[in-house]
Parts: sequence; C-alpha cells; structure tokens
Amino acid sequence: MDHHKIDFYKQRIDTFTASRNTLNRQIQLLSWSRLFVFIVGCFSFYKFLTTYQNLNLFITLGALLVFLLLLFVNYKLASQRDTILNLIKINENEIAILEQKASFFDAGTDYLDDDNYLADLDIFGNRSLFHRLNRTTTKIGRERLASLLIHPLNDIEEIKQQQAAIAELAEKTSLRHLFTAIGLKTESQKPDYRAIMQWLQSPDYFTTSRLITFLRYLVPSLILGAIINGIITGNYTFINYAIVINFIIAGSFVKPINAIHKNLSKNLKHFSEFSEMLLQLENEKFASPKMRQINEVARAARKEFKSLAHLGNSFDQRNNLLVYILLNTTILIDVRLAYKFERWKQINSKNLPIWLDTIAEIEMLSSLATFRFNYPSTIFPKVISGKPFIKAVALAHPLIPSNECVDNDLTIGEQQRLFIVTGSNMSGKSTFLRTIGVNVLLARCGAPVFAKEFSCSILNIHTSLRQTDSLLDHVSLFFSELRKLKLILERLEEDPNALVLLDEVLRGTNSDDKLHGSRQLVKKFVETGCLTILATHDIALSEMSQLYAETISNYCFESSLDNNELTFDYKLKEGVSKNRNATFLMKKMGIIE
Repeated sequence: MDHHKIDFYKQRIDTFTASRNTLNRQIQLLSWSRLFVFIVGCFSFYKFLTTYQNLNLFITLGALLVFLLLLFVNYKLASQRDTILNLIKINENEIAILEQKASFFDAGTDYLDDDNYLADLDIFGNRSLFHRLNRTTTKIGRERLASLLIHPLNDIEEIKQQQAAIAELAEKTSLRHLFTAIGLKTESQKPDYRAIMQWLQSPDYFTTSRLITFLRYLVPSLILGAIINGIITGNYTFINYAIVINFIIAGSFVKPINAIHKNLSKNLKHFSEFSEMLLQLENEKFASPKMRQINEVARAARKEFKSLAHLGNSFDQRNNLLVYILLNTTILIDVRLAYKFERWKQINSKNLPIWLDTIAEIEMLSSLATFRFNYPSTIFPKVISGKPFIKAVALAHPLIPSNECVDNDLTIGEQQRLFIVTGSNMSGKSTFLRTIGVNVLLARCGAPVFAKEFSCSILNIHTSLRQTDSLLDHVSLFFSELRKLKLILERLEEDPNALVLLDEVLRGTNSDDKLHGSRQLVKKFVETGCLTILATHDIALSEMSQLYAETISNYCFESSLDNNELTFDYKLKEGVSKNRNATFLMKKMGIIE
C-alpha cells in the first residue's frame, strides 16, 4: 500500500471539501436573493396594475432581469458544485483502490470470453485488471479500453507513442480528474451512439428543398406584415390569419421533425459535457506526439460539440407546448432548427466519428495514466521486434498487494523456449503464469508493467488455465480443455510469435493417458517455435528436457516444513520439484493417518 499516494488523495479531498462548502453557502445566498427579487417584482407588478405608473413597470422588468441573471449564476454554481462532488468521489475511489477495495467504475463483466486469455488472466470481471484500470465515464471510452485489452497493439512505434502519452498524462492528475469529473455528470444517462450515427447517415430533407427555404422566409414575413399592417391601419385581424396559416405550415413538417427529435433529444445533452471535457485539454501543453495530435483534434471538436449541444437545447424547447406554439407560428422554429441540424451534419458528419473517437482515446489513456501514477514503481517495458522472447527482473502481479506479492525473474526465448514448471499445490505455479501473461498484455498495450526490468517481443497470448463445463451444452471439463488446446494450436499455425500458458493440462483423464498426451502436446508446442510455460504436478513430464535439451528447461516452486507447518516462498527455482504436500495436509487435517 502506497501511503504517500493515499495522503496525496486525502489532501485533495480536503481541498475540494472546502470548495464544496463555499459553493453551498453561495448557492444558499443566491436562493434567498432570488426570493427577495421575486417578492419585489410581484409587489411592483401589483402596484403597476393598480396605479399604471411607469416606474413600477420598470421596477418589474428590472426585477425580472435580475431574477433571470440570478438563475443563470445559480446554474453555473450548481454545475461547479457537481464537478467538485465528483472530484471528491474520484479521490475517495482512488484511496479505496489503493487499499485493495473495489472501484465504483465498471468491471467489464460483459467482455468475458472463455475462448481466449480474458478469463484465465482475470482481465475482466470484479477485481480484474480492467476493473483496476478503468476510469472511463462514457460508453465509447469503456469500449476503447476493453478493446485495447482484447486486441492489444501490434506496432512497436505505436506502443512507444502510447507509452509517452501515458507517462505525460500520469503527471497531470488535476487534468485527468477534472476530465473524469465532468464525464460523471451524465454517466447515468448514456447516449445512444447508434442513433447518432443513424442520423448522420440519414438523407437530407430540409436543406435540399426549395419550398422549405421559401417557407423559412415566408412565415416570419406573414407575421411581421400583419403587425405592420395593424400599426398602420389599426386592424390587427390579419395577425390571426397569419397565425393560423403559419400553424398549418408548421404542422405539415411534424413527422420528419419528430423523427429527428427522437434520435437526438436524449443524446445531444452529452455534447455539452464533451465540449467542457475537451476544453480542459486546450489549457494544457503537451510534449508527446500522441497527445499533441489529440489536442489538435480536440480544439476543432470542442467548438462543434458546443454548437451541436446548443442546437439540441433549443430543440428541446418544443417540449414546452406554449413555447412550441408561439415560436412555430411566428418564426417556424422547428423547421429552422432542423435546417441548422442538417447544415451541421453536412459540414461535420465525416469528422464526428473522429471526434467521438478522440473522447474515447483520452479516457483510455487517462485510465492507464492513473494506473501509472498510482504505482510509481512500475516501468515502461522495452518492446522489441524479432524472435519470441521475454526477459524480466523482479516480475510481480499487478493485482496482488505489494506487501503480499513475491516477485520472480524470468528469461525465456533467448535459448530455451519451453519451461516445464513443477511444484506442489498452493506453491505459486498458477499465479506465476498469470503474472507473466498480465504483464506481457500490459506491455503490448503501451502500459507500465510491474517489474524492475522488462523487455519482450510482440507476443500473442494463448492460455489454458481454467476449464469450465456446461450441462446445457453437454460439454465436459476434459472436452472443453481439448477444444481450447485445438484452438490454440490453430492460432499458432497462423502466427507462432506467441506466449502459451498452460496449467495442468489433460487433468480429466487417467495418469498414464495424461502423461502420454502431455508429452505429445509438448512436442507440438516445441515444433511451433512459440514460447510455452507449462505448469504441472507430473514430475515425469520434466524428463522431456532430456529429449529437447536446447529447447526445454525445468523450473519449480518448492514448499518446506517449519515447526510442523507448511510454508512457501513462491520463488521460481531451476530444476524439478521434490517436495510433496498433499499427504502432509491430509494427515494434518485428519483425513488419513
């Protein structure tokens, strides 16, 4: 546990709590001020109705303007308070994570897949790697982070640029937290990006019709002409005719306008937050190429997001029946807004997916940067092209607390490509396999790894560590494992630049059959040229190193008896395991004599 980081977050909480208290006092003062102005306005309006003095009318209008101004200021302060409350929540969450408690961010359980490494390495689900990393507030940000873990980077230069961006963002805690705090404001109301994309691809209607262009000018002209006629002649009857005609014209476009409103009304509110999120980037200077490129895109996106959000807010006024009737019978507001939406779409339709992608990219990078900041002892690995290899010093598992985690060194691929790891139950074999897999995945994501030194080639990851049966699909544990092994071998035929992690293979058959099958399987993996680490209880399998002395090495995890207690040091050693703990444990628990 990093107490320095915890103290850092506690100090931030104290600062934000003081700001929240100040804002609460200001908002309360504004509430009383609005009440006072409202009372003054009502009283002056009453006096105007009884005395018809212009002074009372001016006071009423002045009170109305002041009241509206106070409402606007109150909205701004309330928005600031919401941001501050979210910042407090974010810092409390960081403390919880450092104390090995669950994060309130999504755990990504819907991304689990038994056909690859995701379940075996605890990439998704409660207390998973994704759960530890995730700081995203948008659906697209969440999907980008998940996609990175499922389909990590293949290009070494791209990995280096990602590392530089993460390292730079890691030093900008205020920016990262503010970005997240703004995003949390609308987290409960997820936008429907599919509906937005459908709107982008829909054909234009209002900007392509000459009739609509004509009507946009005709409707306000009818009202204006009727008013001028009334002023000149004193006959205001034509205003009624103009209103009826304009209302009929507005009604003829209800169906296409409702379709636009249905797709956009609930979604465009988020673009105001997107604009505010991107505004934070404009105030920062970046050195890394990736962040400079993102910032450049963000500048253009922010203005257009703000414009689109403003159109959306105006469009939502049609939900107010009085406003709907008034504005459509005077200036044909629905048609005008629909026209502006289509013009916005025509100008920005190609860029909108890129801008949304930028939001997702920033959230993904921010998540990984927070991970880097919280664990400063991590390093950025060297990812090198060439034959499959891994070289690590003091390699540790990112999900195990530092005071409990035992690190190990590993070098594989420079000479030997296949390790057979033996050891008793609970000695650390499975955890060692997961430690390797998770850190290789982090390296390919451009993220920091838990080691003092780490270098590797670009490696695909294939695992068979856990097996699940299915009564519904009539699939046994043994058949499930065979299916997974077959899938791994098929993928290795496509690309042998891979790391294969296997734990106690063929456990569902008799010991002789298991040993024979395991030997044949080891030969298969040796032939592919991939890196393979196989953990097993079968001591006899270690004899394979005599047949493939230049390719296979034996390693083990041992246990020891101290004062009639079984202990483990969880350190990887060369050779074959000699200790047995099953008999000792059964005797100790009274199962056998």
